[in-house]
Amino acid sequence: MPNTVMTPREQAVYDEALRRIDLCMRSGGTELNLGALGLTHLPPEIGQLKNLKKLSLRFNLLSSLPPEIGHLTELTALYLHL
Repeated sequence: MPNTVMTPREQAVYDEALRRIDLCMRSGGTELNLGALGLTHLPPEIGQLKNLKKLSLRFNLLSSLPPEIGHLTELTALYLHL
């Protein structure tokens, strides 16, 4: 979790992103949709998805990505547009 204090809404969407990341990791998924959650921070756990090929982060409030995004060496599509 980021070092900043999150509002209850921000915490709820962050927790939903963590849930989706965990589900994708357990299922060995290659695609993950975290779009339209209203995320202000992307959980660093995203870096654990070594087989991820497509990641949608559309329609969020992200101003940066965690360095762990670099661990996604199989990633071929990253959707960031608003």
